[in-house]
Amino acid sequence: MIRNIVFDMGHVLIYFSPEIFIERLGVAEEDRPLLMREVFRDKEWVQLDRGTLSEEEAVQIFCKRLPKRLHEAVGELVCGWWKRPLLPVPGMARLVGELKGLGYGIYLLSNANRQLPRYFKRIPGAEHFDGLLVSADWKLVKPQREIYEKLYEQFNLKPEECFFIDDQPANIEGAYCTGMEGAVFDGDMKRLRRKLNEAGIPVQTQQKIVFLDIDGTLVTMGHMDPPDSAVEAMRRARENGHLLYLCTGRNLSMLSPMLRYEFDGIVASAGGFIRCGDQVIYDCPMEKHLLEKTLGALRTHGISCCLECADAAYADDELQRLMALHLSEKASSELVRWREAFEKDMNLRPMEEYQGQPVYKITVACESKEDMDLAYQEFRQDFELCIQDLGGDGFVNGELVNRCFHKGKAVERVCTYLGIPVEDSMAFGDSMNDLEMIQTVGIGFCMADGNEKVKAAAAEICPPAAEDGIYRMFEKYGLI
Repeated sequence: MIRNIVFDMGHVLIYFSPEIFIERLGVAEEDRPLLMREVFRDKEWVQLDRGTLSEEEAVQIFCKRLPKRLHEAVGELVCGWWKRPLLPVPGMARLVGELKGLGYGIYLLSNANRQLPRYFKRIPGAEHFDGLLVSADWKLVKPQREIYEKLYEQFNLKPEECFFIDDQPANIEGAYCTGMEGAVFDGDMKRLRRKLNEAGIPVQTQQKIVFLDIDGTLVTMGHMDPPDSAVEAMRRARENGHLLYLCTGRNLSMLSPMLRYEFDGIVASAGGFIRCGDQVIYDCPMEKHLLEKTLGALRTHGISCCLECADAAYADDELQRLMALHLSEKASSELVRWREAFEKDMNLRPMEEYQGQPVYKITVACESKEDMDLAYQEFRQDFELCIQDLGGDGFVNGELVNRCFHKGKAVERVCTYLGIPVEDSMAFGDSMNDLEMIQTVGIGFCMADGNEKVKAAAAEICPPAAEDGIYRMFEKYGLI
């Protein structure tokens, strides 16, 4: 039975990247290959790791064969590369902590010089290690048999109870020859977790897919960007191998500001357009005759509207007046979004500029629920009316969504395409166009200030993003 996990350091816990170290020093580009060859690719660097050469001796040797202009850089590279920000391998600190939480002993076996203890505590996850064995301290290097035996002796370990993770196949082979199993880490965290599972080590391997609404969920009312805590949660979740999808009522143009953050795919126009990576898997604008029929009914009954296309949205003048007039503290995030769209440059154009582009969704508003009901009777067989705001004075704000799609169907389409069980999906939303999404996923979250019907359908209520709600839920459910 495996009881201990032994980690290498370079390219396992942190990246050891001489090219980056040299670049950070501001060395002229034409000198960089020379430093790489003379410092990092010669026998002296191995001697540093073996402990048979001191840092001071190495600097003297390197400087003798390099021009004087590079001597200061040599000293920094040999004696001080670790003083600059380290480069953690994404997801590895989480794995170390997870293994420690499962009760495994955690050890380090690294080919490194004697400076390692001076910076090891700065490596994420270092607090979980029970012991370090550094090659230079014993004048041995991997894959020598003696260094593995020294590890077992030093920490009273049995090789058959240890599992070794290293980026070099030769080092894994060396461990195997002494009775210790292991796995080569090639940068693929999911593959490493599977290998650990195959060795009987029960780390989490299940990949989750998370669908995130924008307005009222990632972005709080009155803001254009998600809070830093949400951005950090998303970054760490992706590093841990989970997939993140925007799932929004916004059209492609209006969601584009969010794409500066990294997502694995997008669901736009409440499910009318879906892209997984670079592949468009669903694209369903309204048929032209249905659009004409619907616009005719809306105009007959005095309903203001906005046509949401991929390139822009085209709105009646009256729509802006209605949205502003009925904006209140109880307004939905969708109504606030439209106020933001009118006030800021979100590619919202006058209806007169509409030139027949494909339409995915129509936002509607009027001051009479009766008028809305009469208009809806004429196209209800083709469209779902998702009411976002219904005021006591008769004001109605909502959107017409093709019955061929909604956010819940989008979740199913994405999961089917990716081969991920729907039960491994999560979603965060707040308004009525999120209801089907919340009902479809494995675990649905409604924001604390969201629609009451959506709250009732959710598995858990998420505090507002501005109060670190997204981060807290990601942490609670093991995404980070």
